[in-house]
Formats: sequence, structure tokens, C-alpha cells
Amino acid sequence: FESLEEARKCLEVAYLPKRVCNLSYKELSDGEKERARLARLLSGRESSKIGVLDEFGSHLDPDTRQIVCRNISHYYSHSTQVRVRRLVLVSCCCEDLLEEGTLKPDWVFDTRTLTFTHTADKKNRIQATAKYSEISEKSPEISDKSSKISGKPPGIRENFDEKDACSETPFLRIPHVDLKLVRGGQSEWKRVFSIHHYKSSKLSPRAISYLLMTKTLIPMHVGFIAAIPQSGRFISAVDVDVKSGYVDRHVDRHGDRHVDKEAYRAHRTVILPEWQGMGLGGKLSDTAGEIFRKQGYRYFGQTVHPRFGQYRDRSVSWRALPWNHAIQRYKFENWTQMKTHTQIRLRRPRMIYAHEYIGHEGQRQSYSTT
Repeated sequence: FESLEEARKCLEVAYLPKRVCNLSYKELSDGEKERARLARLLSGRESSKIGVLDEFGSHLDPDTRQIVCRNISHYYSHSTQVRVRRLVLVSCCCEDLLEEGTLKPDWVFDTRTLTFTHTADKKNRIQATAKYSEISEKSPEISDKSSKISGKPPGIRENFDEKDACSETPFLRIPHVDLKLVRGGQSEWKRVFSIHHYKSSKLSPRAISYLLMTKTLIPMHVGFIAAIPQSGRFISAVDVDVKSGYVDRHVDRHGDRHVDKEAYRAHRTVILPEWQGMGLGGKLSDTAGEIFRKQGYRYFGQTVHPRFGQYRDRSVSWRALPWNHAIQRYKFENWTQMKTHTQIRLRRPRMIYAHEYIGHEGQRQSYSTT
């Protein structure tokens, strides 16, 4: 910062409490670290002309996120300094940023609906939409390659007219990249991926980790995925075919319940920012599920990330669990609360996406009881 006054102003906009100002960056929580990075960007001291906020708001609760958005909007709209008036690009999965009176962006690109909108003029709306039939007829080869990489309906990212999207920006197609999956660990997580996870920078010491790398002379990191054992998982009646008398492998009777003794669940999944947008996160999750399934383990995934959860909802390789789409209203913050069964109430309830990987065949292997 150029002065104490500028530091005070930027920290105030980032909604950082005074008590954290004297702490080192490593001592801050994930949410405080995100706001500290925001304060640095707001100062305008960065050399780049474009300020980038990737996964913005992922570490903040909804109330704090809205306050920060209002502060940012007011700061940029009322600042007269040239270095502050630079372009800021925000990527996020939180739609509440677009609510009335929050961030107030000039332009919005919605990846779900493929719409590009100039919010300053509601009537001047640029629709960048593509129909599957039209795209497949015009460029079937391109659309087929796109579907293999992205996992989206064929052609969804191809064949847009450049002038319909942005007249001064060339259209870039999804590149073809050869990738490989290798075993990883704590060192790669801490050094490369931990700062990019939307929820937590911690990795369980019990985690089995894999790295997604490029098949190049000098391999580059692309993604990271980790799973942890789920011993003694209680399975509901929906997992057992009572009529046929079949139950899943590694499932034994335990009173009136079933206990799955060998199962894994997804723990951490990260795709580095420069590789996002090609559907690699979903493909990486599917690949990890297939690895454990072929070894005879059940593989579960639970997340509150809306895009990740919605991908599994649509995929035939994932089966929704009974508590999928459940609304979480309370949570444990530490082990003491778990031991005493004391939970805190969330300011804004969030939806839980819960699935089990069942493979590309869409069928589970069943074994008769003995």
C-alpha cells in the first residue's frame, strides 16, 4: 500500500476485521486470506492491467459475500484514481452476486445459459446460445471432439459467430491436450493446489491422491484429486435389494443395519485456474471413481459446490443417494462440538449433493448373501 490511509480503505472495502491486520498471512483463515488478496488487488499496486478474482466468494459465507460485493461496487464506482479504474474480471459459482444492489458488474457471461449480457443496458442483450442440431450439422467433426474433452453436449462450445460474442476478441476453440494421471501426495497439494480449493486448504493424512499432468517433455500440473477411506459407513435400505436378496460386496449384517467395510469418498478435487472451463473436473472425478470401483471399493462423493453437484446429477455414472439435495442448516466447526453433539446454525442453508459412483455401465455389481 502507498499509505496507511490507502491500507485502511482497502481493508475496509475487503471487510477485514482490525484484529487480523497484525497477523501474518499464514495465520489467517481461508476466508480472511481471500479478503486479504482482494485488498491487495484493490490497492492497484499489481503490475497487470487486469485484476482477476478467481473463485471469488467461495470461502465466504453468503452474508459476508454480499457485504464485500457492495463495498467493491461502491469503491470502483466512486473512485477517481486511474490506477483503481482498471478492468476487474470476477469468476465465481455464486449467483447471489448478481442480486440487486450487490456487485453490479458491467458485463456478465453465464456459463450455464451461455448468455453474454451488458447489464448497463438491459435491452442490449447479446445471446451466445447454440443448438445441438445446428452445430452438429455445420461441424460434426469439431463438435464430436469437443464433446469428448468437455463432457458437454457435442458442439456446445463450438461454431459461435465471433461478432455475436465479442467483435474485437478472436474465438478460441478448446485445445486438444494429452493428459496422464499419476500418484501424488501432501507435497504437491501444499505447493501447488491447496490455495485453489474452494473450501479448505487442508488435506487428510489418510488421503490417497492423484495428480493430473500434461504428457509433455516437461509435465505441467493440471489437476489434483484425493479420496479417503470411509470405514463403517452405514448404508440405508435403498442400497439393498430386499426382494432379490442381493447386497453389495463387502457389506455385512450389523443388527438391523448394513455396514460397508470397504469404501472411499471424494476428499479434495482441484483444477488449476488456467485449465478450467473444459470439463476436466467432472472427468477427473469419474476417473477416480472408476479406479476405486475396479479395485472392488464403493466410491462416494458429497459436495456443496453447485456446479460439481449438478454435473453428478446429470451423469449416468453417478447414482443419487437418499440424502441428495438435502438442505444443511447446521454444522460442526470442530471436534469438541462433534463430541458434545453441539452444532451451529448456518446463516444461510445450503444444498448437499450426495452420490455414489456406479460406473459407465450404469449398473452396480451385486452379490448374493451367504
